[in-house]
Amino acid sequence: MIGRISRFLTRFVSRYLPDPLIFAMLLTMLTFLIALALTPHTPMDMVKMWGDGFWNLLGFGMQMALIIVTGHALASSAPIKRLLRLTASAAKTPTQGVMLVTFFGCTACAINWGFGLVVGAMFAREVARRVPGSDYPLLIACAYIGFLTWGGGFSGSMPLLAATPGNPVEHIAGLIPVTQTMFTGYNAFVTFA
Repeated sequence: MIGRISRFLTRFVSRYLPDPLIFAMLLTMLTFLIALALTPHTPMDMVKMWGDGFWNLLGFGMQMALIIVTGHALASSAPIKRLLRLTASAAKTPTQGVMLVTFFGCTACAINWGFGLVVGAMFAREVARRVPGSDYPLLIACAYIGFLTWGGGFSGSMPLLAATPGNPVEHIAGLIPVTQTMFTGYNAFVTFA
């Protein structure tokens, strides 16, 4: 049953969902047209503002790239690969594989989203190898369910930003330490439940 639904959704998305670059271009054009209609700026002003704003994201982009590269380095290490093989062997049925991949992906993303991104896919592949009859696209989707937990985990952008002196919203709420965001009982309940 789940396999049929998964195959249908996979075919549907593969056939009709545009590439991410197309989404980025369409959203850029939509934003440009809305801003052109609702603000007094000329098209050249808008292009200049877009260009100036784009380069402000380089520091942030490099941080995100570093998170993914270090996550890949950790996920590709020999001890983690051994852990993946050992843990994947615990699943005996496709249903157990789905549950294990979901749990593993959520735990890894709570530790670090870059690590979870890479190790979740690697773990899904390992489970698919070891468990006959596994639905690989479903396992990959389960690995990425882990992204539900990263915001409350140790690499959550908002809690870390709110605790950083000089952050853009410090003048509104002041500094909010991670003891009041990430390390609270309610966050642990929401993240790990």
